[in-house]
Amino acid sequence: MGVYLLQTAAPVTRPVDTLIWLSLASGAWASACQGTSGEAPAAGSATTSLAPGAIEARSSSGAVVARIVPGHPCRATVDGVELLVGTAPIGSEAGVIVAQVGAVRWTGEVASNGTTFLRDDARVARMYAATADDVALIDPEGVAIMRAARAANQPDRLAIADRSGTVTRYVKPGAKPNTVEVVPDKADTIVVTGTNDLLLAAVLTATEASAEVRGLSACHRLFPIEKVQ
Repeated sequence: MGVYLLQTAAPVTRPVDTLIWLSLASGAWASACQGTSGEAPAAGSATTSLAPGAIEARSSSGAVVARIVPGHPCRATVDGVELLVGTAPIGSEAGVIVAQVGAVRWTGEVASNGTTFLRDDARVARMYAATADDVALIDPEGVAIMRAARAANQPDRLAIADRSGTVTRYVKPGAKPNTVEVVPDKADTIVVTGTNDLLLAAVLTATEASAEVRGLSACHRLFPIEKVQ
């Protein structure tokens, strides 16, 4: 089983790389280190565009509400919460927790039914994609608190539904290259720059989930790891 680790930003007396181990044994993680050599996917692609620099979500006023810096570790800042996300070395049962701040630890366990995020030992949410064109964040009771899927009559965009199944917003390719727009029904449009991945934008801006889950989900989307048998 692959395990993600998360460290919330806090003063430390030793270098970060002594707190976080990155698994280069995972083929997907190792290949991500090499970057991409081909052309970027077309706008609206379900694959991730690893453009150089940060991926940012900005409100209509220009305020940054979320920011992802791809790398090892993946750095995420969501609603003021700063995270460093990496993978544990593969070896012991279910992986070893090697990053912890105070009494709180976060992990993400990768399995056939998606990636389950845990705060300490308590399940908080599960990220699951049934196909390459959808993603859901599911609570511990099995209810999807957010589900993104291709809009029925507008295949160039995703429809985002809440736990009741009501569509609350759409995610579509932005007006400028390498951007995505999140268009809510009753709020300002959020523009995500630095990527054309609609599903990445969907989880990064999913206010139905906590900042930690959004950061973990976005980093997992950028650098997926496979389930380890």
